[in-house]
Amino acid sequence: MIQAGAAAGQPTEILDPGTQTKIATFNLARLALITLVLFSTIFLRQEVFGEAVVLKIYSVLLASFTLSLLSATLWKQTLRVRLYIPSQLFYDLLLTSYLVFLTGLNESIFLFLYLLNIVFASVVYQLNGALFVSAVSGTVYAMIYYVNTDLENTAAIYNLAYNELLFLLTALLCGQLMDELKRQKILLERSEEHTSELQSLAYLVC
Repeated sequence: MIQAGAAAGQPTEILDPGTQTKIATFNLARLALITLVLFSTIFLRQEVFGEAVVLKIYSVLLASFTLSLLSATLWKQTLRVRLYIPSQLFYDLLLTSYLVFLTGLNESIFLFLYLLNIVFASVVYQLNGALFVSAVSGTVYAMIYYVNTDLENTAAIYNLAYNELLFLLTALLCGQLMDELKRQKILLERSEEHTSELQSLAYLVC
């Protein structure tokens, strides 16, 4: 994935084209998502959440949007950051958990961000990555839920179980889909290589 630069004065770490494509796709998707979420916060009602909460939401989303925009603008520098995608996934998990905590666990408009984080992980790391992010997301969400909810209420336990199951199913479906797409891509590349070899052999025979 990472190769040392051959000449002095050149960048010491160069990512392969496949990794660069993944980072570009991931970065643009994050930027588009944060932009969408930032604009959607316009419709948040201050009388429901309170002015202080809404200002906190605006602040963290604006900071996240600025960081994503900088990473997209400074593309060459971004490519040299080691573990860029894992660090961004971890940051997105913390951001999502904070937003859910601010707006309420059960009816938060930001709860869907957990699912999108899992989808992003499946695109980059396939099934294993999706399951890992799903497990971490479920653990963090359960901890927040435990602190802020009365678990003696049966409905609260069912609601927690439902969300945890939703995280797991999203990881399984998206992860398996990405695994299958990766497998098909490898088979297609091998088929193209085999076809090219046959064409070369036919050219030599003729």
